[in-house]
Amino acid sequence: MEVTIDIDAKKLLAAFAAAPDKTRQEMALAMKMAVRDVAESARRNHRFTSRGGQLERSIEGKLESSEPLIGSVSAGGDGAGYARAIHDGSGLWGPKRERYPIVPVHRKALRWVGGNRFMFAKKVMHPGVKPDPFLTNAVSTEIPNIQKLFGNAIEKALNGGGTDVVL
Repeated sequence: MEVTIDIDAKKLLAAFAAAPDKTRQEMALAMKMAVRDVAESARRNHRFTSRGGQLERSIEGKLESSEPLIGSVSAGGDGAGYARAIHDGSGLWGPKRERYPIVPVHRKALRWVGGNRFMFAKKVMHPGVKPDPFLTNAVSTEIPNIQKLFGNAIEKALNGGGTDVVL
């Protein structure tokens, strides 16, 4: 019985030379897909009541840096500055654990519907909002998918991602 090992050294050296760049590219692509998936999951799976969809539209995932590899998913911004209060909770459920006053800014009184009639007040003590950690929950939900994305990226980088290497 005879075993023959044939190595094309030039192709092998070229594959090793390209490995860091290819690995970096594959990891960056995996990070882009991971933050996209987390953002989509956060948009779909939340407990807060949407009124206009501004908070959902403000959820975005992006690749911050490929060296070092950093991705982020955020919510808020100009249209949804209240995102942190929804995510972390406010009032009784917030960091101060106490109710807070709401007063009119542009009118003399606050007005809302209570039962079948309008209610008026110069000031109300708001109990706050229970937290809905939709970003944290989305990351937890997507962990198996993220692990699979990075595992596939590593596999693709190790296998040359289309580079023809014969060992």
